[in-house]
Amino acid sequence: MYENVKRMQNLILTQLSIEQLQNIINDAVKSGIERTAPTQTDATKLLTRKEVCELLSITAPTLHEWTKTGIVAAYKVGTRVRYKHSEVLNTLQRIQRTKTRGV
Repeated sequence: MYENVKRMQNLILTQLSIEQLQNIINDAVKSGIERTAPTQTDATKLLTRKEVCELLSITAPTLHEWTKTGIVAAYKVGTRVRYKHSEVLNTLQRIQRTKTRGV
């Protein structure tokens, strides 16, 4: 019984609508997830083929060829192919340096 009295000392009763209670619970869950979820830095962020094509301003067949020849490193994640953001940026910098030297 003493434990029940102790718990009741910390109990605050207020009138809430179902919607208010749902919002409080949703906010608490979101906050907990954000605190515990690992964040991807640019160094570890993985990009899709489409994102890499847009970033490098190339077509999908060109990306496929560059991947086969080792210009851009690809990684298998399950059945998907992904590219490391930092490595794609390094490739972009190499391409830009090559273009400025050739001009």
